[in-house]
Amino acid sequence: MGSEREGLTLSESVVGQTFEDEMRKTKGKFFMTTFSSNISRIRQCVEAAIKFNRKIFFLGRSMKQNTDAAGDIGYLPIPYALTGKEDEVMQIPPNKVCLIVAGSQGQYDSALSKIARNQNPNIRIKSGDKVIFSSDPIPGNEDAVYALIEDLSLQGADVIYSDIQDQLHASGHGSQEDLKFLMRFTNPKYFIPIGGTIRHQRQYRKLAVDLGYQKEQLFMLDEGDTVWFTKNEARKGDTLITRNIYVDAYGVGDVGNIVLRDRQTLSSEGMVVAMVVVDKMGKLIIRPKILTRGFVFEKGEDKLFDDAVKLIEKILKPRNERLLELGSLKKELGREVESFFFKARGRRPLVMVEVIQI
Repeated sequence: MGSEREGLTLSESVVGQTFEDEMRKTKGKFFMTTFSSNISRIRQCVEAAIKFNRKIFFLGRSMKQNTDAAGDIGYLPIPYALTGKEDEVMQIPPNKVCLIVAGSQGQYDSALSKIARNQNPNIRIKSGDKVIFSSDPIPGNEDAVYALIEDLSLQGADVIYSDIQDQLHASGHGSQEDLKFLMRFTNPKYFIPIGGTIRHQRQYRKLAVDLGYQKEQLFMLDEGDTVWFTKNEARKGDTLITRNIYVDAYGVGDVGNIVLRDRQTLSSEGMVVAMVVVDKMGKLIIRPKILTRGFVFEKGEDKLFDDAVKLIEKILKPRNERLLELGSLKKELGREVESFFFKARGRRPLVMVEVIQI
């Protein structure tokens, strides 16, 4: 990831000094947000808070879990007098408060996002408070992070982030000189650059070639490529077929293309449910009923739905006394109703037909 960046990656110790400098100038509450897994960074903020006698509060489920684990093994020692619970924050002088908060990537439901939207009943941003983002946005998260920064600024906080101040974040990815040093130190026979994109991998190969290695010693792998290792050599193997596995709540791999397509339709076109009650021969017992969600405003579309009901009645008329096959009837009704709404409104809602046979 750092193969395009010149020089050496900033030392983590520099960030700790930045925390001290910013905390010294902060008259209100001090907020720091970073990745919840970055315990080293969190520890530096804790040490600065202890130095300035600020009470420390951890906010966010992942932040609490990780810091609890670090405390259990003795890596995050905090005097008991400087620990507190979330509902105590507003009862303490602001210049005695340090909050270490999850949500540095602008996650919508994170602890920091809730504070920015005034959804945390125990904590309010006030003038004089400072929020430090001690992480860079992951590619793709930029808009969410900048929106969060704006929300915090509107609440009155002084927000400090990497675009306006250096030494707030030390990357976990080595820069060019770090990577060169590792190459010289280990002097490997083969290289397999992983992480990052194709451009990062090719820049890494360029660094290795500049140090005298041959291109044949580097494996530039695409998804599915394999490398076989024997006693004295490594070589490219067969390419495996890969596929995406979707994780949905507590299920892994149980969401397929059909489910995703239905969800996409629901989000953009809405849903129509047709309720039909028939006898064994397919004869209507009561008039069909149509319900919609997210499709059109029902109160202003009486004629549209009346026409749809008439279409269903028309389809069910010529049954010729033959026994009803529910599966086929549902498919036919669904197809016709979807086509009807597309012709009438130019939209294809997700149509669900429920046939109740009495």
